[in-house]
Amino acid sequence: MTEDITLDHLKELDIKKIALDRDKFGPLTFEESYPLLEKLQILFIELSELGYLDKLIPEEINKVNNNRNHFARLVDRLQKFDMQVDQNFKVTRDNFEMEVRSLYNRTFVDLREILVYLRQEASQNKDTRLLQKERGEVQQVLKEAEQIKKSLSYELQDLKKNKEAIESERGALPSAYLGVEFKKQSGEFEKQSKEWGSGRIKALNLLTSLVVFNVLLYSVGLFMDSNFIEKVFSSHYFILVFALVSILVYNLGFATKNYNIYSNLLITSNHRYNVAETMNRFLGTNPPPEDRSEIIKQK
Repeated sequence: MTEDITLDHLKELDIKKIALDRDKFGPLTFEESYPLLEKLQILFIELSELGYLDKLIPEEINKVNNNRNHFARLVDRLQKFDMQVDQNFKVTRDNFEMEVRSLYNRTFVDLREILVYLRQEASQNKDTRLLQKERGEVQQVLKEAEQIKKSLSYELQDLKKNKEAIESERGALPSAYLGVEFKKQSGEFEKQSKEWGSGRIKALNLLTSLVVFNVLLYSVGLFMDSNFIEKVFSSHYFILVFALVSILVYNLGFATKNYNIYSNLLITSNHRYNVAETMNRFLGTNPPPEDRSEIIKQK
């Protein structure tokens, strides 16, 4: 094994199998040192996966590499031990295990702060990616809502054009047809209004529950261990809560806006339906031509 040990080599190492090989070492296996070597193996794998080469300053990278290379040399020596050649193998083994303990203690002292920093960076990046994903989903909802709004606008424009065409022809007003169309629109608007109203209530309930939960949690913490609040209300927790509150507040505002839009559309559509029905009943009485013409002009 060389000092430029790779992440794949680290993951493939079976230190326990090497250290407890009785066919090679007999009763003088490395029972005390192999657990420490395995813990060092796990540590260096985690440091590699956290990207220490890209996130640390040169001095810190050198500190990690020095301990990692020492670990690689120890494992290399462990693989090359031969009790048949070494007449003082027990002494060699004892010295080796002392060196392993020394490296283990020194490594975790040297790299403790580095490991904490890298874990915090990884956690923050994860929270950021989650927030970006949720923000993208909100943007998608906004895009779909804008398309629905445009579609409704086109339909209203078409109805307006139809109305102008009817007036210009001064023919009989198709009030029954318009009444059916307005009734159909009212049903659609009412459905959308209820859905957005339900979404608004759900967002408000979730936001209220989140606030109440944190208030209760904080109140309980006042009567418990003094470290309870510091442990629970960490910076990571505040970031997560802030993200959740921001999303819920945004969703609440978005749902309220759409609820108001569809409610106003529903009121307008119902009004038009009532007007169409009134005109239909009036025209069904066969009014004089001049009254019919006046009604068409007002429409």
